[in-house]
This record gives sequence, C-alpha cells and structure tokens, in this order.
Amino acid sequence: MGHFLLVMGSPDDQGESISVFHAGLWMSYELFGRHGANVCETGVAYVAAFPRQNKTGPFLASDNGHLLVAGGTWFHRDGYSSGSEAKLLSRYFEVGAEVLAKEVDGFYTIVIVDGRTAEATVLTDLGTFHVFERRLKVGATEVLALSTSSLLLAALGNAQLNTTSAQELVFSNCIYENRTLFRDVLKLPGLSVVRLRPGKELDAKQYWSVANIKPDSLDGDAAVDAIWHSVLNSTRTILRAFPAPVCDLTGGYDSRTVTAAMHALGAPVRTVVAGPEDHPDVQVAKGLSFRVGVPLVHVPPRQMGFEEAEQTVPLSDGEYDAFEMAWVRHVHETVASPNGIGVHGSFGEFPRGYSWNPLFPRTGAYSALDSAKLARMRYVPISSQPIFRADYRLDFQSHFTEMIDRSNVGMEHQPNTIQHDHSYIALRGGRWQGRIASSTNRLWPVISPFLFRDVVETSFRIRTPMRRRSLVIRKMFARYAPQFGRFPLEYGYPALPVNWKTAHLFWPIAPYFGKYYGTRIIARAKSSLGIAKRGAAVSSTRTEPLPAQQEFALERVRATGILDDAGIERLLCESRDGNGTLLFRRLLTLELTLGRLQKAEGALLALQGSVSNKSIKRAGI
Repeated sequence: MGHFLLVMGSPDDQGESISVFHAGLWMSYELFGRHGANVCETGVAYVAAFPRQNKTGPFLASDNGHLLVAGGTWFHRDGYSSGSEAKLLSRYFEVGAEVLAKEVDGFYTIVIVDGRTAEATVLTDLGTFHVFERRLKVGATEVLALSTSSLLLAALGNAQLNTTSAQELVFSNCIYENRTLFRDVLKLPGLSVVRLRPGKELDAKQYWSVANIKPDSLDGDAAVDAIWHSVLNSTRTILRAFPAPVCDLTGGYDSRTVTAAMHALGAPVRTVVAGPEDHPDVQVAKGLSFRVGVPLVHVPPRQMGFEEAEQTVPLSDGEYDAFEMAWVRHVHETVASPNGIGVHGSFGEFPRGYSWNPLFPRTGAYSALDSAKLARMRYVPISSQPIFRADYRLDFQSHFTEMIDRSNVGMEHQPNTIQHDHSYIALRGGRWQGRIASSTNRLWPVISPFLFRDVVETSFRIRTPMRRRSLVIRKMFARYAPQFGRFPLEYGYPALPVNWKTAHLFWPIAPYFGKYYGTRIIARAKSSLGIAKRGAAVSSTRTEPLPAQQEFALERVRATGILDDAGIERLLCESRDGNGTLLFRRLLTLELTLGRLQKAEGALLALQGSVSNKSIKRAGI
C-alpha cells in the first residue's frame, strides 16, 4: 500500500539479500494485504514497489544495472515530475546526486542504486516524507534494507521495542528524531544526500540548510509580494501534474491561503472539511466556499471502533494513535480519486510567526533559543502518569530540551525566531505532520505548497514584525485575494490587516480574547490552589472513541516488561470513567502494532515449515 522495499547485500554474495527480499515480500502481504508489486533487480539490489490504494506510485526505473525508486510526489525544476523516473535517472548520470537534489522539490524520497559503485544514494525532502533503514546480520553477512514502512523493516525479524519511542508515542502521539518504534529501524535525515552500503557507515550530507538563509532581508510590500508569488509558483507546479486537486479548507489561515492560490490560478479545485456541523472549521468552510464559489465536501463525525483502528495500524506503522488515524483515513478515502491529489496547508505556520509565545519578550533577538522554556511550553506532555516502570521512565523536560538543542546545532547565529522554526521542522513538523502525510500518501498523493524550499526560504527571510501575528499573510490577502481575506476566520474576525477601513470588522476580537485570557487566568488560579485537573494532551480527532475492549489486557506490551502494573491499573480505572482515554488508546495502538507484527512473523514461520523454500529459510528469520 504505497510503499517500497529495497534490499542490498555485498556484491560477492547475494544469497542472503535474496532471502531477506523474499521474506520482505511475504511480510508486506501479511501486513498490508496487497499483491501486484512492481519488482526490479540488479546485480546488487532488489526492489519492490507496492502501489497506493488509488493504484498510483511508487515508481521504478532501471537501466543497464542501475535503478531508481521514488516515493511520495516529486517535481523537477524543468517541469517533469513523479512518473518520469527514467528521465530522473538519466539526469542523475548527467549531474550527480548533489546537483539533482537541489533540482527536485516536493514531498518525496528518491533512492538510486548505482551499479558502478554498488551503493544506494537517497535524496530526502525537508524530512517530512518518512524513509527508513535497517541493517540485518544474516550469518556473517550484513544486509541493508530500505523502506518507506518502518513496520515492514521491523517484520524482517528480531525487532526490539524502543522504550523511548514507546513513551513518546503514548504521551505525545509522535516519535521524534531518527527513532521508530523499533531500536534498529532508523529514519533517514531530511534535506540530505545519504549514501548507504552494506557493511559501511551511513554518509549524509545536507544539500540545503536553513542556517544559510539571510533573515530579516524582506520587509513591507516586497515581503507581501514574495510570499504570495512563492506560494503561487509552488501551487502552479502542483497543478501541472495534478490539474484537479482536493484542498483541505478549515477556519484558519493556511488552508485558506492554499485555496486562494488555487482559485487565483483558475484551477477546478474541490475542498473538504471534516467535523461536526457546529464546529467553527465547518461553519467557516461552508460560508467561505459558498462566497468564492468552490465545491465543498463536508465529512461529518463518525465513531471509529476497535476493528477500524486495528486495520489502520499498518497505515502509520503503529507510530500514530490508531483510532485517530482511522478517522483521518476515512476522511481521505471519502474524497480520494484515481488521478487526484490532496493538498493541505502544513508548514503554513512559518510566514505567520506561529507559536512564538515562548520567545517573549525577546522575540526576534539574535540570541540563543531558550530550549528549556520552549520544551516546557510546547512539547512536554500535560499528562505524565507513571504507567511506565521507573527505570525506563523519561524525564520529558530534559528529554525535549536536549532534542531542541540538538536540532539547532549550527543555528546559533540566527535570530531566535529562526531557531524556533527550525526546531519545529526537525521535531514536530517532520515527525508529527510528516507522519500523517506519509501515512495518507499510502492512500493517494498528498502535498503542501508550503513544503517547497522556496516558500520556506521566503518565509524565513521576512522580518519578524511582518511575520508576527500573521501580518504578512493578512496583507497578502488584502492585496491579492480580498474576497478570501474579508470572510471571517474561525475566531470571528477577517484575515486582513487592521486599519481604518477594516476596523469595524474586528469587533469579535474582544469577546474572543476575553474568553481566551479569562480561561487561562482561571486555569492558573486552579493550579495554584491545587485543584486543577491534569489530563492527556488534547487530541485533534473529531471523535473521542472509547474502545469497546476496555478490559483489553495489553498482553504484548506487558510482555516487554516496560509497564508499571499499578500505574496501568489506575489508567484502566480512569478510562472506565472517561478520563485517560487518549493514553489508553495509544497504549492500545502499541498493543495492536506488536500484535500485527507477531501475526506476520507467525505466518512466515508457518510458511518456512510448510514449504521447501531455501531462499526464505536461509535468511534465518
């Protein structure tokens, strides 16, 4: 389902890599339940590409002992894109990997196996499209496996749970840095040319870096023009390959910007919104779509049950709340089409100075980012119930502080706003938004115009005062899309700058911020009195399903030895009362993932015992 598997061994002994590859084909069938892979082999590598649910991609090309496989959706600056992999492979031989990486953009990963060097070269995007590696010891030989599914790589045998990742999943619904749920399955870095070879250390070199951007170099009208035209150009690039997109449309700025760009280019765009009828996203989307004359599909809430969550686990490799992902899947399947693409507004936060509160009162200062403050205000989970054993339990404050520091090495010369946003790309954007997009990409192509490097660079060049409070985007709407700008956002006021001509449209600000700050003051007062109720972080799902299997024993997670029995019993009691549901759902996600993996491994063992398949038996898995 929209994934690929590539296996390489040493050039002088291919028996082991063939064995692992055959096992991977079988495991893919067990995990994803799909046939019809496009298979290719060279003297040193074996690759299988399994189509998306809408029967498109990933795409393969091979030529004289060389091969290329591409996942996601890529665009070359000369106008060709996904589906033209043979042309991309030829371009690689003309200019090399480093130049090619700078010529390609989008949401993608590209793997090239060069028969001359017996080496795999991987080109990665911002880090949002997930691709993983695993090295397996088969006898005395190391076999290298690459895939866009971490779960498939884990299924190749003897995968051990990563206890840090398990806690990140349960408390944050996100796994960070290069980790996956399994210790020796690792995510490859973004914005890099990565060279891999069995028995050789990974070699990764960045081909583009935020550190090289010149901040505060765009201001005023020039900034407004630059951000609009950069979004327009990336949108135009998408439309050349996908002329009938479906755009997410909510009550905020980012999806509105994307839809406005599509509308300005005359695209026959459809839009979609999901949620209850009375939700602000739905009300705004319905009103705005009617105002500007674009079709809207409304997907109403639907309870996601245990079986749907279980079926959805492979879609996200178990790295995201399965109940929430089942809902996301339902929304995408409602609007997906054989030749279409889903367009969303992820990373639209950057030109808007989103979540800069931890930088106050020195927002924009050329000084070190206060990583501890950012961790405390943005990343440390609200709930940290002792459901994991004390000897495994993470100190989330230091855990996230150290991650933020690591993400910003080499960024010390940039203003703290750029450091903040760069850490967001590395952590939340690349892993949380990237996980959702990488999962839904297995159903049909998905993309955001804000992911293109020119849009990111333009956003980071804009002066801090213009980015703060979305000013540059509001001015952009006033100049280039006033029909979209005048319609109220979910907060009740328009997406326009405040001036004497628009001041009367902003009357909802007073009650909105009165309620916002009033709620915060009350919460702080309760906290100081010791009567605040601390729960799990708010979920983005439109429904809050309680699994019917409330007494589910979590046998497989318990068997790992990482859980605190008393803490789990307290959580089960809270879940029966309607509290602690999110944490329980994510523990269930972990349980379902381990169960799916165990079932697939059992099926392979049964196959080994029932047929005389030397190539599978020889792998020793």
